[in-house]
Amino acid sequence: MCVQKINVIAIYGASCTGKSTIANIVATKLGWPLRQCGEVVSRKQEYLGRRLSREEHNKIDAETKSLVEETKGGFIVEGAFLKNVIKDNENVLFIELTSPIELRRQRMIIRDGSCLIEERDLDDCELNYNLFEKQLMKLDDVKGSTLRIDTKDMSVEECVSIIIGYIGVW
Repeated sequence: MCVQKINVIAIYGASCTGKSTIANIVATKLGWPLRQCGEVVSRKQEYLGRRLSREEHNKIDAETKSLVEETKGGFIVEGAFLKNVIKDNENVLFIELTSPIELRRQRMIIRDGSCLIEERDLDDCELNYNLFEKQLMKLDDVKGSTLRIDTKDMSVEECVSIIIGYIGVW
Protein backbone atom coordinates (compact mmCIF):
# COMPACT_ATOMS: atom_id res chain seq x y z
CA MET A 1 0.00 0.00 0.00
CA CYS A 2 1.21 3.55 -0.73
CA VAL A 3 2.38 5.78 2.09
CA GLN A 4 1.59 9.17 0.51
CA LYS A 5 -1.84 10.26 -0.66
CA ILE A 6 -2.39 9.64 -4.35
CA ASN A 7 -4.13 12.59 -6.03
CA VAL A 8 -3.25 11.67 -9.60
CA ILE A 9 -3.01 8.43 -11.53
CA ALA A 10 -0.77 8.80 -14.59
CA ILE A 11 -1.16 5.93 -17.05
CA TYR A 12 1.47 5.79 -19.77
CA GLY A 13 3.15 3.35 -22.12
CA ALA A 14 3.66 2.51 -25.75
CA SER A 15 0.90 2.55 -28.33
CA CYS A 16 -1.75 -0.16 -28.05
CA THR A 17 -0.95 -1.24 -24.49
CA GLY A 18 -4.44 -0.34 -23.26
CA LYS A 19 -3.85 3.16 -21.83
CA SER A 20 -7.06 4.81 -23.05
CA THR A 21 -9.31 1.84 -22.34
CA ILE A 22 -8.01 1.32 -18.81
CA ALA A 23 -7.85 5.06 -18.02
CA ASN A 24 -11.49 5.53 -19.07
CA ILE A 25 -12.69 2.71 -16.85
CA VAL A 26 -10.58 3.74 -13.84
CA ALA A 27 -11.81 7.34 -14.17
CA THR A 28 -15.43 6.19 -14.38
CA LYS A 29 -15.13 3.84 -11.38
CA LEU A 30 -13.44 6.47 -9.22
CA GLY A 31 -15.52 9.38 -10.50
CA TRP A 32 -12.31 11.29 -11.26
CA PRO A 33 -11.83 13.57 -14.28
CA LEU A 34 -9.67 12.24 -17.11
CA ARG A 35 -7.24 14.01 -19.44
CA GLN A 36 -6.16 11.99 -22.46
CA CYS A 37 -3.07 13.76 -23.76
CA GLY A 38 -3.03 11.95 -27.09
CA GLU A 39 -6.60 13.09 -27.75
CA VAL A 40 -5.67 16.69 -26.90
CA VAL A 41 -2.79 16.51 -29.40
CA SER A 42 -4.93 14.80 -32.07
CA ARG A 43 -7.74 17.36 -31.78
CA LYS A 44 -5.26 20.25 -32.02
CA GLN A 45 -3.54 18.69 -35.07
CA GLU A 46 -6.88 18.07 -36.75
CA TYR A 47 -7.96 21.66 -36.09
CA LEU A 48 -4.68 23.05 -37.48
CA GLY A 49 -4.44 20.53 -40.32
CA ARG A 50 -0.82 19.69 -39.54
CA ARG A 51 1.51 18.11 -37.00
CA LEU A 52 2.23 20.17 -33.92
CA SER A 53 5.47 22.03 -33.46
CA ARG A 54 7.71 21.42 -30.49
CA GLU A 55 6.44 24.65 -28.90
CA GLU A 56 2.81 23.55 -29.33
CA HIS A 57 3.59 20.18 -27.74
CA ASN A 58 5.37 21.96 -24.90
CA LYS A 59 2.31 24.14 -24.29
CA ILE A 60 0.06 21.07 -24.01
CA ASP A 61 2.61 19.46 -21.66
CA ALA A 62 2.66 22.62 -19.52
CA GLU A 63 -1.15 22.57 -19.33
CA THR A 64 -1.06 18.92 -18.28
CA LYS A 65 1.60 19.59 -15.66
CA SER A 66 -0.39 22.52 -14.30
CA LEU A 67 -3.57 20.44 -14.05
CA VAL A 68 -1.68 17.72 -12.17
CA GLU A 69 -0.02 20.18 -9.78
CA GLU A 70 -3.26 22.04 -9.06
CA THR A 71 -5.48 19.05 -8.42
CA LYS A 72 -6.72 18.66 -4.86
CA GLY A 73 -9.04 15.74 -5.46
CA GLY A 74 -8.52 12.83 -7.79
CA PHE A 75 -7.42 13.14 -11.40
CA ILE A 76 -6.49 10.63 -14.11
CA VAL A 77 -4.10 11.54 -16.90
CA GLU A 78 -3.19 9.25 -19.77
CA GLY A 79 -0.49 9.62 -22.42
CA ALA A 80 2.67 8.17 -23.87
CA PHE A 81 5.25 10.52 -22.31
CA LEU A 82 3.78 11.39 -18.91
CA LYS A 83 6.77 10.28 -16.89
CA ASN A 84 8.75 13.03 -18.64
CA VAL A 85 6.04 15.67 -18.26
CA ILE A 86 5.00 15.25 -14.60
CA LYS A 87 7.91 13.32 -13.09
CA ASP A 88 8.46 15.73 -10.18
CA ASN A 89 5.06 15.34 -8.49
CA GLU A 90 5.13 13.11 -5.41
CA ASN A 91 1.36 12.57 -5.23
CA VAL A 92 1.23 10.75 -8.55
CA LEU A 93 0.88 7.03 -9.05
CA PHE A 94 2.74 6.34 -12.31
CA ILE A 95 1.42 3.24 -14.04
CA GLU A 96 3.37 1.94 -17.01
CA LEU A 97 1.38 -0.41 -19.21
CA THR A 98 3.41 -2.86 -21.26
CA SER A 99 2.57 -5.58 -23.74
CA PRO A 100 4.52 -7.66 -26.28
CA ILE A 101 4.80 -6.16 -29.74
CA GLU A 102 2.86 -9.05 -31.33
CA LEU A 103 -0.19 -8.33 -29.16
CA ARG A 104 0.16 -4.59 -29.69
CA ARG A 105 0.22 -5.22 -33.46
CA GLN A 106 -3.04 -7.20 -33.20
CA ARG A 107 -4.64 -4.42 -31.15
CA MET A 108 -3.49 -1.82 -33.68
CA ILE A 109 -5.07 -3.78 -36.54
CA ILE A 110 -8.37 -3.86 -34.64
CA ARG A 111 -8.17 -0.20 -33.59
CA ASP A 112 -6.62 1.49 -36.63
CA GLY A 113 -6.72 -1.09 -39.40
CA SER A 114 -2.92 -0.86 -39.54
CA CYS A 115 -0.20 -3.29 -38.51
CA LEU A 116 2.71 -0.84 -38.52
CA ILE A 117 3.37 -0.88 -34.78
CA GLU A 118 7.14 -0.73 -35.24
CA GLU A 119 6.75 2.44 -37.32
CA ARG A 120 4.55 3.96 -34.60
CA ASP A 121 7.13 3.05 -31.94
CA LEU A 122 9.90 4.72 -33.99
CA ASP A 123 7.74 7.83 -34.42
CA ASP A 124 7.07 7.88 -30.66
CA CYS A 125 10.78 7.50 -29.83
CA GLU A 126 11.68 10.29 -32.24
CA LEU A 127 8.96 12.56 -30.84
CA ASN A 128 10.05 11.79 -27.27
CA TYR A 129 13.66 12.58 -28.10
CA ASN A 130 12.74 15.79 -29.93
CA LEU A 131 10.49 16.99 -27.11
CA PHE A 132 12.61 16.01 -24.15
CA GLU A 133 16.11 15.68 -25.70
CA LYS A 134 16.74 12.45 -23.86
CA GLN A 135 16.02 8.77 -24.05
CA LEU A 136 12.98 7.36 -22.29
CA MET A 137 13.26 7.68 -18.52
CA LYS A 138 13.20 4.72 -16.19
CA LEU A 139 10.47 4.25 -13.60
CA ASP A 140 13.07 5.01 -10.92
CA ASP A 141 13.49 8.54 -12.31
CA VAL A 142 10.10 9.77 -11.06
CA LYS A 143 9.22 11.03 -7.56
CA GLY A 144 5.77 9.45 -7.22
CA SER A 145 4.85 5.81 -6.68
CA THR A 146 5.32 3.48 -9.63
CA LEU A 147 3.60 0.37 -10.87
CA ARG A 148 4.20 -1.63 -14.06
CA ILE A 149 1.41 -3.78 -15.49
CA ASP A 150 1.90 -6.16 -18.42
CA THR A 151 -1.50 -6.28 -20.13
CA LYS A 152 -0.65 -9.44 -22.10
CA ASP A 153 -2.35 -12.06 -19.96
CA MET A 154 -4.75 -9.84 -18.04
CA SER A 155 -8.25 -8.68 -18.78
CA VAL A 156 -9.03 -4.98 -18.70
CA GLU A 157 -11.04 -5.59 -15.52
CA GLU A 158 -8.05 -7.25 -13.84
CA CYS A 159 -5.81 -4.29 -14.73
CA VAL A 160 -8.39 -1.84 -13.39
CA SER A 161 -8.76 -3.86 -10.20
CA ILE A 162 -4.99 -3.79 -9.61
CA ILE A 163 -4.87 -0.02 -10.04
CA ILE A 164 -7.84 0.71 -7.80
CA GLY A 165 -6.62 -1.79 -5.23
CA TYR A 166 -3.18 -0.24 -5.21
CA ILE A 167 -4.50 3.17 -4.22
CA GLY A 168 -6.75 1.61 -1.58
CA VAL A 169 -10.05 2.94 -2.90
CA TRP A 170 -11.78 -0.30 -3.75
